[in-house]
Amino acid sequence: MDTLSFALGIATVVVTAVAVVAVYAFVKVRELEKGVERQAEATRERFKDESQYVNMIQQSIGNEIETVQRDIHSYVDSRLDKLENRLNSSK
Repeated sequence: MDTLSFALGIATVVVTAVAVVAVYAFVKVRELEKGVERQAEATRERFKDESQYVNMIQQSIGNEIETVQRDIHSYVDSRLDKLENRLNSSK
């Protein structure tokens, strides 16, 4: 009977220790999941901000290209008008 009591006592301690370790591991895993989720959310926000910044720059570059094209077209048009006037006046 003493051996049985001893074995049951050891088994109780082992089961309790395993239960404590399992609860501790569960808590740590939950904390890790929350940390990963916070990090993922921060990454999503940063990606969103960077995407908006890239879109803004892209739009700015597009506007600048349109301005340069208009200026070039205007310059070429004025040069052609001057050339046309010269050719007409020399006739």
